[in-house]
Amino acid sequence: NNLREIYFACKDFRKPSKVAFEFQEKYKDSEEIVYDIYKDKYWKSFDRFNPDN
Repeated sequence: NNLREIYFACKDFRKPSKVAFEFQEKYKDSEEIVYDIYKDKYWKSFDRFNPDN
């Protein structure tokens, strides 16, 4: 189904949200880009990517 999921981890969410919007506008005629941005102060949601867990 050509679905691709990409995760970005950033210390600040303001600039990444602007960049994501720019990508969405730039490629709106050729790609469907959907994104969610959320703040995780203690990085708990990324524990599943830690190989030590």
